[in-house]
Amino acid sequence: MTVRTESTNLLRASISRVIDINDDEWKLVLQYFFPMRLKKREPWFTAGSACNEVAFVVSGCVRTYLMKDGNERSGQFFFENEWYTDYSTWLGKSPTTFGVDAVENAELLLINFRDLERLYKELPKFERFGRIMAESALWGLCIQKIAYMKDSAEAAYLQLLESRPNVIERVPQHMIASYLGIEPETLSRVRRKISQQAQTTTV
Repeated sequence: MTVRTESTNLLRASISRVIDINDDEWKLVLQYFFPMRLKKREPWFTAGSACNEVAFVVSGCVRTYLMKDGNERSGQFFFENEWYTDYSTWLGKSPTTFGVDAVENAELLLINFRDLERLYKELPKFERFGRIMAESALWGLCIQKIAYMKDSAEAAYLQLLESRPNVIERVPQHMIASYLGIEPETLSRVRRKISQQAQTTTV
């Protein structure tokens, strides 16, 4: 599958926001990435399998999810210019806890773990990029867990609306509800209440 120039330009811009990279270094980096396209609801991998790559999302949206009591529970959502990998597989050498599928048609650029380790040796500054990405992923998880453990459903939804409006705009409501750990009916009531409050404020 051919990699589009527009896609590689987005990849380079994302990397360059973290580390400086010249043209020769970019050629070295680019040779290890390969494309994957997913249709809406198509899985990248399922829980209990192996995730062997790091993904850069070029377009669309993917999410992590797990099955609990026969129901899907959404974990996180990743949109354009965001990165994802399953660190439990990479660092812990264990099967994945989550599955990943496409919320929308999605284009990814992937690098497998073996090539990433090789790239760290060939271009040591890229290891710094990997470390910063891992720290960012960990920080995002911590913020999410703290917020949703202590806040009400309404407060959690408002925080999501403020911090990640693309989730509200582009993700189906039942996935947002499972992400927040509430029933879809509860989410509908929360959204209705917020809408009514907004209308009252503008009157």
